[in-house]
Amino acid sequence: MIDHFTAAPLRALRASAADDDYTGLVLDTERVTFADSGFLAVLDWWLRHGHRLRLANRSRAVKQLSPEGHTSGVGARRLAAGRVRRYG
Repeated sequence: MIDHFTAAPLRALRASAADDDYTGLVLDTERVTFADSGFLAVLDWWLRHGHRLRLANRSRAVKQLSPEGHTSGVGARRLAAGRVRRYG
């Protein structure tokens, strides 16, 4: 589960990767059982700073994130538009 309350470890990973000058991030989301706008906010920050993102093994919860669903932020639009590489 990744929501506003549980996204802190993912935000820390993202911040560490940015501090170490990584430009790409691959997230294996196979075991994500729930995700909301907190998850999308983490992804969106990474993308807005010019980094690349790939979601591997997308779980059902991650696949359900879309502008047509309950989350409609920039991250969801990018995800649905294919600006986030999707695998799995």
